[in-house]
Amino acid sequence: MLVEGVFALFFISNNAGQISRTIGRGQMDHKMIQPVPVWMQLAAEGFSPVSGNGVLLCGIGLIYYSVSSSEIKFSGIWIVMLLINLAASCTIMVCTIYILSCTAFYAPAAAEEIASVGIGMFESLKNYPLGGMNKSIQIFFCSLIPVGMIAWFPSRILLGKFDIMIFMVGTAAAFLILAILIFKKGMRYYAKYGSPRYSSFGHR
Repeated sequence: MLVEGVFALFFISNNAGQISRTIGRGQMDHKMIQPVPVWMQLAAEGFSPVSGNGVLLCGIGLIYYSVSSSEIKFSGIWIVMLLINLAASCTIMVCTIYILSCTAFYAPAAAEEIASVGIGMFESLKNYPLGGMNKSIQIFFCSLIPVGMIAWFPSRILLGKFDIMIFMVGTAAAFLILAILIFKKGMRYYAKYGSPRYSSFGHR
């Protein structure tokens, strides 16, 4: 819930978290003519401090209740671990959605709503219990389809079951680099060929 809360807080507005809509509707032109880098616009325009903080506050309350009701030692180190895992999980989720959304550069009409599919995938599968699965399935859902990196894997780290937080950070870094490379490639394609369609729907 914390990851969903952070995503809603920073990416819920102006389709920043559903960039396939902006790409698929030909609205990237609006960003490309601005005297501000595209990445800076995307980082700023999704911030929604009022309407986007409800889930985050609920997540904070749920975490506090869970920790206070368990045997977990609530300490400064544990909070730092929580924040690192939260940042890594959010990075993985956003980067996965952006990687999927890059298909809209090449098939704007068909892939306009693919970001919604990615968000729905995380929402429906993030709580799936991977602990009882074999290693190959766990690796699959923590790498190629990284839904396990949103809740299951970081929760195991915070519970002391796993002692490999470097894998969490490394996976987030890998997805970030991959997303940047794929998005830049898509932007070069967009700059060269443009979009065969345009719709102002949803543009602010």
